[in-house]
Amino acid sequence: MTFSLTTTLPPIQTLLPILPQILFPFTTILALAASAFPGRGTVGAGLILTVVGLTFLSPWPQETQMRYGILNSWFYWLPVVIKLVCSGWSGDVEKVYFRVGAGVGGTRSSSGSRPKVQEDTLEKKKDSEDEKGEENPVDSVRDQQDALHMKPFSWPKLLWAAELFANPRGVGWNFRLKSTILHPSKYTNSKRSQFLVFQILKFMLIYLIVDAGTTYLGFYGDVTGESEVGRKILATIVWGIVIRYNWEFVWLVASIFAVVLGISGPENWPPLFGELGDCSSVGRFWGVYWQGILKQSLLTLSKSLNHLLNIPNHTSLSYLTHLITAFFISGFFHALVLSNLTVNPPIPYLEIWVRNLTFFLIQVIPIVLENWIGGVVDALETRFEVERSATWRRVKMGVGVCWTTAWLVGTACPYLDLYMRVGMGDWKVPVSVCMMMVERWKDVLRE
Repeated sequence: MTFSLTTTLPPIQTLLPILPQILFPFTTILALAASAFPGRGTVGAGLILTVVGLTFLSPWPQETQMRYGILNSWFYWLPVVIKLVCSGWSGDVEKVYFRVGAGVGGTRSSSGSRPKVQEDTLEKKKDSEDEKGEENPVDSVRDQQDALHMKPFSWPKLLWAAELFANPRGVGWNFRLKSTILHPSKYTNSKRSQFLVFQILKFMLIYLIVDAGTTYLGFYGDVTGESEVGRKILATIVWGIVIRYNWEFVWLVASIFAVVLGISGPENWPPLFGELGDCSSVGRFWGVYWQGILKQSLLTLSKSLNHLLNIPNHTSLSYLTHLITAFFISGFFHALVLSNLTVNPPIPYLEIWVRNLTFFLIQVIPIVLENWIGGVVDALETRFEVERSATWRRVKMGVGVCWTTAWLVGTACPYLDLYMRVGMGDWKVPVSVCMMMVERWKDVLRE
C-alpha cells in the first residue's frame, strides 16, 4: 500500500483565503519589532494596511458573526498604525512608548506596578483633562525605554511588540489614561487564585446576561419596524446591554487564559468599563464609562491633527477636533465592517455608511452642549451659593443618567436596525440556557 502526501494536505486554493488572517498579527508585531529607520512609520503602516485590506477582500469566513469578529480587529491594528505614523519620520516608537517600571532588558518592579513617584504624578492630574482629550504624561526616564536596548526582531523585542499590540489601553505603560480604573491592591500576582475565582464567577453571570439578552432579541429585536414604541425602546436597551456585556464576555475569557498561562498578572486586567455614575452625561458615557480601547490612540491622532493645523492645545477648537476625529473614525470603521460582512448586503451601501456616520458624529452635539451647560450650572451654583450636598449630587447624577439613556436610545434605533438586517441579531451563545427554558416551557404548555 502506498500513501500520497498530497492527499493529506489541503489544496493551496483552500489556504489562500485564510492567509491574510494568519499573516495579520505577525505583520503587526514585526512592524513594531523592527529598528528605527527613515520612513519606518510609513512602511510599517503600509504593510499592516495591505494585509488588513486583504482580510476584507478575502471570502473567508462566510459565517456572518465570525466574519464580524475578525474584521473588528481594527480595534487593535489601528492603534499600532497610529503609533507608527505619529512617532515621527524615523518611527521611534521605542522612545515614545515604554512600560512603566521597566528597566534595561525589560524588567519591572516585583509588584508589577508603577513606581510611587510616577503614580503620584498621574493622580495629580485633573479628571477634566481625560474628558478633554489630554494625555496623562509620565516623566520619560531613559532606563524605562527598555526597547531601545533590544536588538531588532530579537525575542525580547518581539515580546515587547506583542504586548504593545495587545494592550491599546496602555495598562502598565506610560500612555495609560487616568480614566482606566486599576484593580484594587488585593489583586496582585500573589493572589492570582482570588482574581481567577472572581473572573470565573463574573464570566458565568455575564454569560447568562448575554444569553438572556440574545434570546429576547431573537423574539423581539425589531427596533424600527411596526412594533409598539415601548417595545422598540426596550429592544434598544437590551441591544445596548448585549453589546456592552459581549465586550466584557470576550475580555473575561482573555483575562482568565492570560493569568492561568502566566502571560500576565491580574494587575494587567483592570475593568473594561466604568461605573454607572459615569453615565451622568453623554460625554462621560463615551469618555469614561465605555470601553476605552481606542481612546488613547485617537487622542494621539487628534493632537497630531491639531499640531498640523496649528490649533493651540487646551482650547475649545482643539477639543472639538478631538471629538470629531474620534467619532468620525469610529463611524467610518463600523460602517466599513458592516458593509463587508456579505458579498451582497441586504442594505444599500450608502445607507450603511450614512446611518453609521450619522449615529457617531451626532454624539458631538450633546457633548459640546453639556460642557457649556455644565459651566453655566457651576457658575450659578457658585453665584447663589448652592450647597453641593450629597443629595444634590445624587439628584444631578440621576437626571444625567436619565438624559444619557434617553439620548442614546433615541439615536441608536436606526443604527441598531442595521445590525438586525445584516444578520447580527441571529447571534447566540454556544449553549443557550434561556432557549432551553423557553423550549421546555413550550412543551409544558402543549401538555
